[in-house]
Amino acid sequence: MNDFSPDPSLPTAEMRYEVLRGLALSAAEGRAPADLIRDALERAGEIIGLSAARLFLWDDSGRPTFDVSFALAEQDRNALAALEEQIFAALRMSRHLRTAYLTFGSETPLSAFTIPLSRAGKTLGAVVGVRRGEARIMREDVFLETLAAALIVSALVSGVGTDTPDANARIQQARQKAVSEITATVNHEINNPLTAALGNVQLLLMRRDQLEPDLRRKLEIIERSALQIRDVTQRLMLITEPKSTTYVGDDTMIDLGAKGGTSPDHPAEPE
Repeated sequence: MNDFSPDPSLPTAEMRYEVLRGLALSAAEGRAPADLIRDALERAGEIIGLSAARLFLWDDSGRPTFDVSFALAEQDRNALAALEEQIFAALRMSRHLRTAYLTFGSETPLSAFTIPLSRAGKTLGAVVGVRRGEARIMREDVFLETLAAALIVSALVSGVGTDTPDANARIQQARQKAVSEITATVNHEINNPLTAALGNVQLLLMRRDQLEPDLRRKLEIIERSALQIRDVTQRLMLITEPKSTTYVGDDTMIDLGAKGGTSPDHPAEPE
């Protein structure tokens, strides 16, 4: 069974990717949807500092059919419930609210968000959450919206809300859309710092004749590894029908197709 807990020593972008990866793989393994989604919300909350989060689905009449949440403290659970009832639910009813990010000022500022869970253009539910502190939750919009897409796919794969004749086709469409959004996010969040790192290494290597042999060798290893990472992110963007391949033991990973360079069995050259 996949573990949602990312290694705290990983860069933030990689920790986010690990949560999304764990969510997708756990759904494929058939975990109970409530446990699966609660764990994903909690792990994502740890990374971006959420005090409480909740996912719920509703039927065509607006009645809740599925509700999962986590909270660090009862006051956070109550704050989220009050915001959902007094603001988000009311605005959905009167103004067809979809996405919102709000910040409330006090001695301890509170940020809140609501993001729709949609399939084939139809809103099936929402993810809501709160975070205490000065940092605004709006800055996490890309990750939260990608997480919401992954959550609704996982819920559908787990059998929640799949009571229509064309459910399988819709699930496949939603899965492909979520994979596209996840890979775009990973590509963006990894390539930005990677470009800066690779550019600086290549600038140094332009003076390779002036460098000590040992330093030159290490810079060349860094350059080669950075180019391999860039190649992986580019191949992620080409995925249209994700397939799995065995990684270690019973663990699986997305098959990126034929590739040069490294693999799990042949890592990059050490220093």
